[in-house]
Amino acid sequence: MGKAILAFADGTVFTGSSFGAKTTRVGKATFNSAVMGYQELISDPASAGQIMVLTAVEVGNYGVNSADAQSGRVWIEGLAVMRNSSIVSNWRSEGSLNDYLVSNGIPGIEGLDTRAIAMKIVRDGAMGACLSTEDISEDKAVELAKSWNGFGGKDFGASCKSQYKFDDSNIAPFSVSGTDIYKSVRKTPLKKCAVIDLGAANSILQTLAYNGFDLQVFPSSAEVSEIEASNPDCVFVSSGAGLVCASVLENIKALQKKYPVLGIGLGHLAIAMANGAKIRELKFGRKNSQPVKNVATDLVRVSAHNIDFVVDENSLEGTGLEVSYVNIDDNSIAGLKSENTMSVIFYPEGTKGPKNSDSVYEEFYKFVSERR
Repeated sequence: MGKAILAFADGTVFTGSSFGAKTTRVGKATFNSAVMGYQELISDPASAGQIMVLTAVEVGNYGVNSADAQSGRVWIEGLAVMRNSSIVSNWRSEGSLNDYLVSNGIPGIEGLDTRAIAMKIVRDGAMGACLSTEDISEDKAVELAKSWNGFGGKDFGASCKSQYKFDDSNIAPFSVSGTDIYKSVRKTPLKKCAVIDLGAANSILQTLAYNGFDLQVFPSSAEVSEIEASNPDCVFVSSGAGLVCASVLENIKALQKKYPVLGIGLGHLAIAMANGAKIRELKFGRKNSQPVKNVATDLVRVSAHNIDFVVDENSLEGTGLEVSYVNIDDNSIAGLKSENTMSVIFYPEGTKGPKNSDSVYEEFYKFVSERR
């Protein structure tokens, strides 16, 4: 275990002990306050380009496994923690967090007061950062942190390369042995759904499929004609990384005239922009649980977020979009709807607590059934 450096673009430097890969990476400094789910977070394509700071006292204690991975790789640029457990103890574990980072070429730093760092990000806003487990000077690390110039229109390569049929042969709801918790059957008849993949998390596709959708997944570069050739009943615009290119927005514009469309995360922002709304960047993003309210029912749920942007509240006039969910912490837009579209900024399958009838996927199934 050697020395590691976490440097910020404003000149602030933290030093600790290294784990993970021996390398130097630059990204946007963000934080997450969850006490579990570290593997899901760092393997979610929506986390691409980030130096992630986790405020939990200890991480890595239950290891990693292939079932919980949200994609085939780690997407963050670096991981900062208070303590990385040297002991892995869980019957589902297939390896350690340290080995997971090493195999993906991602550096880690431990021994930091990550809650103090999170408060710095809240106070000063997210900014460029450098995490190095190599022998570089603090001045060099700060210089590298300053070189980070934002996500811009960067393509992180999170979309699939060619279309494919999603394998739904093994999907099943979470259940507890010996009880009848969450043992509902899959919805039928199935609705054929064309997925525009902006970097979808596995759990989103699995839950969408379980809720009655037969998924044909298309890369973000797919033409409208390719998507229409699959004869879908509806279209899903996935979560993902970075910002959305103009061609995707044009495709959404065309497709929503013929098919019901649902967007999640980045897909929510894409639908908003395709209809003329604007987005704004959050001061320090949201990588944790947030309370959102269904405007129609007044039901509040605790929802999972992994976002850096939201829809500008002042840009909806003339778009045909109405607010369906709001974040009750700051009243920002958390969901939108129109005559033929639905979208939410949060991950519905990541809702905390008992599942209930206010499921976004259930709403969309009904939405499609009424129109197709």
